[in-house]
Amino acid sequence: MYNATRFFASHPVFTGGDFTASFPARSTKARQSLLDYHVGTGTIIRVRRNLFAAVPIGSDPQKFKVNPFLVAAKLADDSVISHHSALAYYGLAQSIRHTVLFTTKNKDIEEFNFQDNTYRSVLTKKALVLHRQEDMLVSTVDCQGLQIKVTANERSLVDCLDRLDLSGGAEEIWRSLEGLPYVNAKKIIDYAILIGNASLIAKVGFYLDTNKDRLMISSKHLAKLRELRPKSACYMFRSNRTGRLVKPWNLIVPESIIERKWEEAS
Repeated sequence: MYNATRFFASHPVFTGGDFTASFPARSTKARQSLLDYHVGTGTIIRVRRNLFAAVPIGSDPQKFKVNPFLVAAKLADDSVISHHSALAYYGLAQSIRHTVLFTTKNKDIEEFNFQDNTYRSVLTKKALVLHRQEDMLVSTVDCQGLQIKVTANERSLVDCLDRLDLSGGAEEIWRSLEGLPYVNAKKIIDYAILIGNASLIAKVGFYLDTNKDRLMISSKHLAKLRELRPKSACYMFRSNRTGRLVKPWNLIVPESIIERKWEEAS
């Protein structure tokens, strides 16, 4: 039996496929007519083609803001909230950004704008696909009654260091990750090693080394990473070829990071 109210209450954001699965007895034309009807009445709003959001009873559809994490989670079957957006989900981000990032294997998802945000996909690392570890260090969490995927703290740390351009920059990451209550060093190291990038190993090693007392990182953990550091010096930022060489990691780090310049302004 068709019950739109019940469906919309349990599906704050949904795809046309979700709607079809719940009402399979109706024809494609009938289901589309129903969706068009509810869009017209303001019961739901169209986010983009084949993606909709339910408007709570009593809310103005012209003013209602859809949860951006739910939108991103529904843009691909394998969508994982990641990078700066993962930090924002956990309440760790130090800045507000209006680009919502999600990781997926789907290469065909185009960037688009909706309400106040830009939604941008990031391709899943080839190493994860090769080893069938796409969900390594991914947490499934409840968000307004829907189950969505978000990178766990350990993966968020590595992913952000890997793509500083998607994470607000090194200072943002350093400040954001200081809010982490606990991380599992082995999980961080295993994930970084699986990715198999020497410059990333250097960034992760440098970060853990810098924060070893706070995060309780052992010398054994650091030694494992140090064995895999680059053979020659590399820059933390490809776009910023300045800084100081940190020899244990063969990493050239901006002075502002080494000296924690942001603390002087606080």
